Amino acid sequence: MNRVNAVIGHGLNGVFAVAPSAGGRLAFELFRHPLRRGVVRPHEREAHAAAVRETAEVDGLSVTLYRWGDGERPVLYMHGWGSRGSRCAGLVPGLLRDGCTVLSYDAPGHGESRSRGNTVPRNRAIAALLQERYGPFHGIVGYSFGALGAFHAVKTGVVASRLVVVSGPCEFGFLVEEYCRWMGLRPGLVPELRRRVETSLLPETGIWDLFSATDHPEAVTVPILVLHDEDDEVVPVAHARRVVETYGDRAVLRTTRGRGHRRMLVHGPVIEEIRSFLRQDTTPLRQDTTTGPGTGAHPGRPSPPSCSGTGSGD
Repeated sequence: MNRVNAVIGHGLNGVFAVAPSAGGRLAFELFRHPLRRGVVRPHEREAHAAAVRETAEVDGLSVTLYRWGDGERPVLYMHGWGSRGSRCAGLVPGLLRDGCTVLSYDAPGHGESRSRGNTVPRNRAIAALLQERYGPFHGIVGYSFGALGAFHAVKTGVVASRLVVVSGPCEFGFLVEEYCRWMGLRPGLVPELRRRVETSLLPETGIWDLFSATDHPEAVTVPILVLHDEDDEVVPVAHARRVVETYGDRAVLRTTRGRGHRRMLVHGPVIEEIRSFLRQDTTPLRQDTTTGPGTGAHPGRPSPPSCSGTGSGD
């Protein structure tokens, strides 16, 4: 827990102790709005400057959209919580060379989107809007929170030939649990926060299953590439393993070491793994559960280079 989170958490616990309803309301407001917006990082600036930008309205909220390419073979990037669309910068050059168009966006309350109120359904609505403009996606890449949005989108009618999930949780409820842990919130705040999340997403019901990656796996029939770091400090790699167990032959897991949660998309082998996966046809993957030491490589395939380097991406 960092110092800022500790101070805020201590304050929330204090409010909750004397006024539970007010404490729950404040915790919920902080939960649904990132404390700070992600900025364009130095290694992203060139790609960010080259993007075609426009704004669109989704659920009455203004969101910023990005495009690299002419619209052919669209690949959608769905970013994580507190992040922004420019985090896909490392993917852009290679995917353009592969004949793809890269699409991304800043979700409400993120990046250049001035509106607030990011939710899984709103990420799905943005994906649907982009599909209306560019047609079915050649692939969708979802990172962290964006992985839940990607699964929900594909399950509810957004069409993609392939799905890539990076550092993603398998359960929607994990977001609340992790938030409470990071903020050091007292146990009594957890059910209050869950209740407010449920109320905010009405008329949707059963949200803890509905927005989980592992719910109704039969609704996702396309091949899935699951990428996760063994040392992920935010979302344990067990989440990735559960996704692969749930989807069986439709999913394949590739793991790294030493990247953590936020440095996957600046790692050359991870980028090349995504490109290779998206270049394949749409036949189901054969899942091999045996991995090489520390790399996630499968027998008969070259091991990716060891994880090293600096930078971050989410």
